Amino acid sequence: MQARGSRQWLAAIPLTGRFYILFGILLLSVAGVLFGALRATSLQSSASADLARVAAVQRSLDRALTLHTAIAAELATAGNHPQNLLSTLRTQLDLTWSMAAAPEVQTITESLRQPASNYFESAETYVNNTAASDWAFADLEPRRAALETALRDAMTRMRAVLFRVETRVLTQADRADSVTAWLIAGAVFASLFAGFALWLVAHSIQSSLRSVGEVAQALAAGDMDNRCDTHGHDEVGGLARMINLLADTMQGMLTRLRSEASRSTFSNQLVEALEMADSENEADKVIARAMGTISEVHPMELLLADSSRAHLERACVHPKTGSPNCSVESPYSCIAVRRGHPQIFSDAEALNACPKLLGRMGGALSAACVPVNFMGRALGVLHVTGAKGKPPNPEQIAQLTALGVHAGNRIGTLRAFERSQLQASTDSLTGLTNRRAAEEVLANLLAVDSAFAVVMADLDSFKRLNDTMGHEAGDRALKLFADTARAVVRDRDHVVRWGGEEFALLLPGVNAERAAEVVGRLRTALAQAHLLTGTPIFTASFGIADSSMARDRETIIRLADEALYRSKQAGRDCSTVGDPALTGTPSVRRERDQGAVVDITQVARGS
Repeated sequence: MQARGSRQWLAAIPLTGRFYILFGILLLSVAGVLFGALRATSLQSSASADLARVAAVQRSLDRALTLHTAIAAELATAGNHPQNLLSTLRTQLDLTWSMAAAPEVQTITESLRQPASNYFESAETYVNNTAASDWAFADLEPRRAALETALRDAMTRMRAVLFRVETRVLTQADRADSVTAWLIAGAVFASLFAGFALWLVAHSIQSSLRSVGEVAQALAAGDMDNRCDTHGHDEVGGLARMINLLADTMQGMLTRLRSEASRSTFSNQLVEALEMADSENEADKVIARAMGTISEVHPMELLLADSSRAHLERACVHPKTGSPNCSVESPYSCIAVRRGHPQIFSDAEALNACPKLLGRMGGALSAACVPVNFMGRALGVLHVTGAKGKPPNPEQIAQLTALGVHAGNRIGTLRAFERSQLQASTDSLTGLTNRRAAEEVLANLLAVDSAFAVVMADLDSFKRLNDTMGHEAGDRALKLFADTARAVVRDRDHVVRWGGEEFALLLPGVNAERAAEVVGRLRTALAQAHLLTGTPIFTASFGIADSSMARDRETIIRLADEALYRSKQAGRDCSTVGDPALTGTPSVRRERDQGAVVDITQVARGS
């Protein structure tokens, strides 16, 4: 804990600041060592200088005493006059007084001035006045003794001073040795402290860099939740914050990429599933499964416009949570459809919420509405509800948007294909299946080896009807026959406009005899239709064949066609069953100018 605290304390100091502190510590240590060394040297030099000056004074006094003793010996010998010695003594004393010395030494040397002055005065008088030698000598002797006493006293005092100075020099020397030892110890301590400080700084940097490196390595390994400790304010702390910022940015990018990948996976799977749906009903089942994938708790429904595009019908609902029961009735009554993009309502009771959300069972709720379009045209809406304040999250909204887009594309495509197929297989005038579609039905019946009958029908004297009554009357006649035939046959039967005024009836599970009964009902119903509608009167001839006569489509159709030709030859307005033994009869039919006269009333009565 203390090490971590010290690292945090050091981390608050920039790296350059740490090195400046370390440099300051070293500089102070060196300055302290130098100051101590200079101080010790200065004290020892001062003490040595004092000793030298005291010793010089001591030697000078010793020389002066020696000279004084020699002068006294010369003076004691009769007839000697030591002028040179007196001059030398005077010079020696002047030298002693001129020496730089401590105040104590100067006091000692100054104490010799008066005795020396008295002595030199008497000595000069004695040497220069030979006539009065007795009294001069008598005057000189006490002054000589006084000077000698003063010199000896000065010598004694100087020895005491010299002793004290020597003692002080030795003391300073010992102190200098002690200071030197302390300086050495201080230098060692300063070196150790500087080394420790350097280690501490290096360790803090290494620890910080190691921590940053571990986080960087974890991030590189894919652990985007790992972050650096950013308590420090140094350069490493700044680097840690930058790495954390980079990690946050990368994590956000990865989150978005994962979200996009998830949406892309959902969209790809949805597209593949919808592509395998061959009908709108199958597409609705895929959409319901996709609802369950998007959320397991939100009720959902798909409302699609009917063929008139004026009403919305519930196409599919969530397989588990069911339908939210939206009351919208038409596409453009939905605000999401009108605005063309998803609408999110967090609170159904909010002022700007969709009014159709109010009054739902369960109280207040939230909702999301996603429009379903195809090529710019509204097909419907995806409606989702949730608890109040908890609408689908952005990820779910993105998936719902993708579901709306792909569902709209597939359903629109299926509807467009269905319409094109219907247009391609349906006669535009009568609304009947055309010849191409009928051939596919026959092929399917033959493929499953199912029994069926084929009835070929042709309106009698249709050319004359067109020529005399006009093409509009001819169209009405074609529509009347088509409507009458549809009303007579079963739901599983097929009424086909084969071409022009020629029709075909495909009757699964029926033989030729049963087909003849159907034709009889058709002829009766057609006669009754003439009486009820007031259309121009016309009749039809019929040829019948069934699957027991042949097992290929072309042969069966040819048999029915040949039977129709024979009905025409028999006077029209009748039916004939095909005969395989007569195969080869020309099947090309020509309308005669004059048709048979038909008593519609008798036909209607079934006579």
